[in-house]
Amino acid sequence: MRLESEVRCHLLKTEYAQKVYLGQVFAAVKYYSKANRHFRELKQRNVLKLLREHVTHKRFMLRLNLATLRFKELNISYHKKVCFDALRENKEKNKLQIMTAALNEDMDVTLQKYAKYRHRLENEIIIKMKMNVCNVIRTALGRRVFAYFRKWKTMTQQYRDTCRSKLKD
Repeated sequence: MRLESEVRCHLLKTEYAQKVYLGQVFAAVKYYSKANRHFRELKQRNVLKLLREHVTHKRFMLRLNLATLRFKELNISYHKKVCFDALRENKEKNKLQIMTAALNEDMDVTLQKYAKYRHRLENEIIIKMKMNVCNVIRTALGRRVFAYFRKWKTMTQQYRDTCRSKLKD
């Protein structure tokens, strides 16, 4: 019996030692897995935070670049407009100088010639219009006079017919 109790005791000791050892191993595994999970979560948070910051920084830089490009386009279009306005104004000044010189030196004779032609043409048109008005008035008066004489003729013819018929009756 002693042997049995010693074997039993030995078995209980080994069983207890295994339980303690397994408990310590499981506790260590649990602690290290928890620590690893915590460390992994910290890393993930840091990575996500850095990623968010990186994305916001990229968006900011993109907006900044777009704003810079828009500003550059506006400046370029403004400079083009100013240059074209200056060119147009310069061309207009040159045209004005050329036209002034042409009018003062070359075109005076031609303008006088065409002024005489225009004056003669206006006079001819006025005379033709007066003739047309006279023709219209003459035609209207002729019609009235003709109508009056026709009426006078018919009235006198009726009067004669009436006078003859009364004398015969």
